[in-house]
Amino acid sequence: MLDLERDLPTTAEDVAALRRLAGRPVVTDPADANRLRDPFWTLERALAPRFFRDTDQPFEL
Repeated sequence: MLDLERDLPTTAEDVAALRRLAGRPVVTDPADANRLRDPFWTLERALAPRFFRDTDQPFEL
């Protein structure tokens, strides 16, 4: 098992940067959240079924 708090490869520079940034408040306007949205997102696509209806076969690898 990978212990994410202990086994991630990091450099001394990574640790220093994380320590500098720890505890800093994130100043973000909620209106900026739209920048993270898929540009082709629509309400209709979000509500559309996400599975193919043409087949009743289960997916297999």
